[in-house]
Amino acid sequence: MERSHVERDCGSWPDRRTFNVLTPNVRTSMSLPFRPKQSLGQNFLQDPNMAEKIVGTLGAPSDAHVVEVGAGTGVLTERLAQRVETLTAIEID
Repeated sequence: MERSHVERDCGSWPDRRTFNVLTPNVRTSMSLPFRPKQSLGQNFLQDPNMAEKIVGTLGAPSDAHVVEVGAGTGVLTERLAQRVETLTAIEID
């Protein structure tokens, strides 16, 4: 099973933590333990091809610091992490 390493900044927490993001092929075969909250306007991107198209339109240089608000399940996060030097992904859940 392929995994991508992503570092997560835990804000005011006393330590830094890391987590693994499953690749899209594995992710789509899993059922998620949560559902998008309509009250928050959540829609989770699942199509890796669409994520690739979205990231392909990003005009930021590879040494940019990108902030992703609403990282969801990480489909877009994984693609962004491959293209930019620093990525901060924020998810309310």
